[in-house]
Amino acid sequence: ACLTVPNGGRRDARYPCALPMVLKSGRTQRSVAAEDVSNSGVFVVTSLALPVRQLVQLEARLDTDEFAAHAMVVFLRPEREGKAAGLGLKFFGLSRNTLERWARFVRGVRERELVAPPRAPRAEASRAAVVLRLRPHGVDALIEVYTRDIAEGGMFVETDQPLLVGSRLLTELIHPDTGEAFELESIVRRVVAGGKPGIGVEFAALDAQRREDLHEFVSSMAPPLVIGEPEEG
Repeated sequence: ACLTVPNGGRRDARYPCALPMVLKSGRTQRSVAAEDVSNSGVFVVTSLALPVRQLVQLEARLDTDEFAAHAMVVFLRPEREGKAAGLGLKFFGLSRNTLERWARFVRGVRERELVAPPRAPRAEASRAAVVLRLRPHGVDALIEVYTRDIAEGGMFVETDQPLLVGSRLLTELIHPDTGEAFELESIVRRVVAGGKPGIGVEFAALDAQRREDLHEFVSSMAPPLVIGEPEEG
């Protein structure tokens, strides 16, 4: 099956693909290059900073065919640690025919991809005695937690758990759409007892690969919207 198919709530697989594209936003037009593609979107390398939820237009040549689609910005990656700045884009309002054409292209990319050596499994962190579960109310809240708190390296969590500064925690960030959990190792840096009790935590072990995994987790949403076409007859 070429179309995006629900897979137990899991996000689409992404495949490396340096596809030249044209990105249009209002009167701004930029030549960009894809870094990876999936059935529901694309990540493009560009220094153009657009707000999350901004709608854009994408144009590209898929093999011998012209391709044009609307997309929505779901993630901004700043330039860091050898990674170029870019935008995660989720397709929006594709017709079934256009979505099928893109899915065929992605399938071709997948089939041409060289088999890479398996990635070494991440060492399992020692299980913390306390697990904090954060469940944002909607994708907007999830993105806000990511861009405002996690990007800064820590956050304040309201809780009456009796914890000490220096305690190690396991924080589970629950995706509001898929229900999946992303684990973040945390260290208590501040304890507030009066008023609204809570703790200030610092996120640990967020290396480049974990940040990429977190980016994929945050930007995973529902499959792209398909505009129904009238049936013949």
